[in-house]
Amino acid sequence: MRAQVDQESFGEILQNALDEECARVQVVEIAEDQKPARMVYHPHHPDADPNGYVAMPNVNPVEEMANMN
Repeated sequence: MRAQVDQESFGEILQNALDEECARVQVVEIAEDQKPARMVYHPHHPDADPNGYVAMPNVNPVEEMANMN
């Protein structure tokens, strides 16, 4: 009895398994968010406007995670 040598490399076996199990994602659109910046009262911040507000990014992590689906 002899051991039979597999003709595929480990990388090929792994790639075949990934091709069968993984779904692909295709980007159909990239759009800039048009919502205004979130204004935070921080009068001592160097970027504060004359009223003491700083424009902060309008990033909402929960919304970003939901939009990845």
